[in-house]
Amino acid sequence: MAKGKFEAAVEIAKNLSQRASLRRSGDDELYLYSYYMQATAGDNTTPRPGVSLKTKWDAWSSVKGTPKAKACTMYVEKVVAILTAAGDPESKRHLAQIEAAK
Repeated sequence: MAKGKFEAAVEIAKNLSQRASLRRSGDDELYLYSYYMQATAGDNTTPRPGVSLKTKWDAWSSVKGTPKAKACTMYVEKVVAILTAAGDPESKRHLAQIEAAK
């Protein structure tokens, strides 16, 4: 997976929740968070936090051992799936941006 595709997907994903047609489920949010953290920070070695942050911590820890390159791929594939499901013109434009990224 090209680093540029990951970076493009991250930028696009930041704005997805602002569009009603692309609102992500809580599971999608945690999936993206876990693979973003794995891709950018590697394995979670922090102590498990209190209740308010536990869900995100658990999501990140669930992908422990995933190589960073694979985490990038998983993240990009999820963003592509969300955009593909929406199917609107803006989503198609974002898909083209990700595909064109190197």
